[in-house]
Amino acid sequence: MVTLHASDGTLPRNIDYMVRETYSWFSHSSKSQLAYKRLYETMNDGKTPLQITRVCDTRWLSVEPAVTRILKQWDILRSHSQVTVNSILCVRSGLQRRETCCYSYELPRSVTSKIGTMQAYSDSYKEGTSSSASRIEDADDVISFL
Repeated sequence: MVTLHASDGTLPRNIDYMVRETYSWFSHSSKSQLAYKRLYETMNDGKTPLQITRVCDTRWLSVEPAVTRILKQWDILRSHSQVTVNSILCVRSGLQRRETCCYSYELPRSVTSKIGTMQAYSDSYKEGTSSSASRIEDADDVISFL
């Protein structure tokens, strides 16, 4: 009971949310873990990434190590998020190229603005609403880039 009271208000809600969701994202998906590990090793000369630690409600001292690990890996975590969004945009573009679906799907602005891809996404969406021939060229460019 004392630890719960002591931990109340230790982190702003948005940071607490970020720490918990970062752990949750990687703890539930081995595919995300592998993609992140490859990206980390590429950007850090083959070094292995540190595990993202969990924050426990009853152990308020667990907050500092979790936040420190995320901050040490912040650039790579952000890059991983950008790669994920770019993959989603690539799939969307490919579906548009085939004229299958996804003509009106947009990522929420809150997502794209947090990971620094708002301009790239806006440009991609504008290009996606252009002629069918240019959409095919754009999708091919994106696929060849990836």
